[in-house]
Amino acid sequence: MDHPILDFAALRPEWRLLVVCARTSLDPALESSVSELLELPMDWEYIQSESFRHGVFPLLYKILGTGTHGKMPSAVAARFRKAFQEHVLRCLLLSGRLVQVLKTLESNGIRAIPFKGPSMASRLYGDICMRQYSDLDILVSREDLEKAKVLLLREGFVGKEGVVGPLQGAFLAEPRCHLSLFSEKGGIVVELHYDINYTYFSPRFSAELFWKDLHWEEFEKRTILSPSSESMLLYLCVHGASHYWERLGWISDVAELARMEDFNWGKLVALATEVHCRKILSLGLVLAHTLLQAPIPATALPGGEEPAYARRTALSVVNAWFREPKHHRDKFMRRFFYLKMTDRRQDQVEQLREMATPTQRSGSLRTLPHGPFLIHLAFRMVQMAARACLAVAERIELWMGWR
Repeated sequence: MDHPILDFAALRPEWRLLVVCARTSLDPALESSVSELLELPMDWEYIQSESFRHGVFPLLYKILGTGTHGKMPSAVAARFRKAFQEHVLRCLLLSGRLVQVLKTLESNGIRAIPFKGPSMASRLYGDICMRQYSDLDILVSREDLEKAKVLLLREGFVGKEGVVGPLQGAFLAEPRCHLSLFSEKGGIVVELHYDINYTYFSPRFSAELFWKDLHWEEFEKRTILSPSSESMLLYLCVHGASHYWERLGWISDVAELARMEDFNWGKLVALATEVHCRKILSLGLVLAHTLLQAPIPATALPGGEEPAYARRTALSVVNAWFREPKHHRDKFMRRFFYLKMTDRRQDQVEQLREMATPTQRSGSLRTLPHGPFLIHLAFRMVQMAARACLAVAERIELWMGWR
């Protein structure tokens, strides 16, 4: 697995620094690379902005702010220090509230699995402050969802759910698998999940992957339920792919989990095969290895080597980081990406059906009667076709050098 997915030397130095620092520790070669990069002129405002956008600011600060490099301008170092202190305070607030919520749920007989957020930061990086997160994600069973909601409402959280008519509910392409609750005390959002839904990749990928393989682990001087490392890594790959891997920090998560000594690669491959997510897994592993040198064994990849589609797609993902976003193009290209990353033909057909189906985000759909709803369905099909034409036209212009 030694095929580069981008010309690292051609990147602007700020981005080379971000990629090198998007990990918990550096070997001597990477230490030398950081020192060499810090000799170059740097746009520190750009570095700070991009590090936050990609969720790697804590890792960047750990390398630059607490290492032996000491070559940041004093004003920049002070600004980074202040930003990191604010980040730490927020992490402590979220972590403390997570412990409170889990105590409330568990004392009322509700099994709850915290994932992402501070529990994932602690698990992957050994420090709740080494990962960026903004809310708390907790998985409960469908049967316990209403009870959990009532308990949190009593704790001072508030929530508001949209109303979906029975006809629309049968056709919506994006079923909700969680509800969001908000606490004004600290501005904290808790998302209660009863499922993990990525049906556009695989109907078989669900929260059952977490529930059937749990263990207890230490978190903030208590034990919490946690998914197995293998199901968590597969989830990270599916979640990253669902957002077109738009953050470097998500790749850092995969790389750190892959570095764990007790990781069972055979179990991971069997799990991905079972839920028809081999392509998605391959892409995540290729990104983690080629960008962050994660130790991925050949046995984890189809045929023992990087699939060509994974290398091509990884290059497209990375190039998208530096491209000015355009809504009509990016939305269509992501849908095309979802089709490419789906293992089975029947699931691709289902995706095409969903592309022409209204989503719950269209607020006007929530109260539409039967007739207007079907009219909107037809309009959406025309809208999707128009977006596809715009995206293809723009790609042709780029290829022909007209831009």
